Amino acid sequence: MSILRSIGDPVYRKIQTGRLATPAFTTVAALAAVLEVPLEDLAQICIPELNLQRTG
Repeated sequence: MSILRSIGDPVYRKIQTGRLATPAFTTVAALAAVLEVPLEDLAQICIPELNLQRTG
């Protein structure tokens, strides 16, 4: 499973069981990459009033 390769089994298990309430940014970024979810979309969900604009 590519999620386990990207973040490691112990971290994945902690997330699954709710023992990791605030994962590191690198963990969130790795999960987003594996799940093909842009970080901007996650930020918009967490902070709806945030006005993000894509560049490039």
